[in-house]
Amino acid sequence: MSASSTQSSTQVCNYALSLISAELINSIDDPSSTARQCKQFFGIAYDMVLRSVQPHEAVRTASLPSDGSYSVTASAYEFAYRYKLPEDPYLLALLKVNEKDVANVTGAGLVELQGRSLLTNFEAPVFIRYIARLSDVSLLPPEIHECVAYQVAAKMAYIKHKDNKRQRELLLQYREIIEPAAISLRNSIGSGYEPIRESAFLASYIRDTDTLPVATGYLGPDPTNPTT
Repeated sequence: MSASSTQSSTQVCNYALSLISAELINSIDDPSSTARQCKQFFGIAYDMVLRSVQPHEAVRTASLPSDGSYSVTASAYEFAYRYKLPEDPYLLALLKVNEKDVANVTGAGLVELQGRSLLTNFEAPVFIRYIARLSDVSLLPPEIHECVAYQVAAKMAYIKHKDNKRQRELLLQYREIIEPAAISLRNSIGSGYEPIRESAFLASYIRDTDTLPVATGYLGPDPTNPTT
């Protein structure tokens, strides 16, 4: 992490800790258990929010294959070519393929995502637009930081206090702020807005008032730890 990214990440984590009245940390890279937990949950929440809000600051383009190589799939596959998806910056969500919305090309059977590969009959180069995991989170707007803070706070509420009630309250508050954040950021650049598709896990978590699951640090679609 750069110094600016570490500072921004620490500020977001301290905001999250303040929401659950927990002791603040000096740095997200501290060896303390609280800092280590915040760092882990920050990475998960960061990916989740970027996928949902899709701020223009995180949009990147690439030409596949970036290194000039690609593989021809076995004849058993429906598609002729397999292209490796970008790792630097890391692709979190694919938006467009050859200037067509990814929902349209996948729905039409022109493209299939399989792990970290894109299968298609499109010959190289294939042009993509995607949401990337940024190495410097200080480049992101405050709306993103606030959404991430509420996700981290929800995860930490159970870890620090075993407080399911407060965790659920924080998830409800997160739900209330993420949609306006997405609308605000996309409207600020004249981008069309599509309603956020909430993860089934989060929806069922909030809906079920009788049996709340124990927090595991995974409240989104991807449990990887991206913090670098």
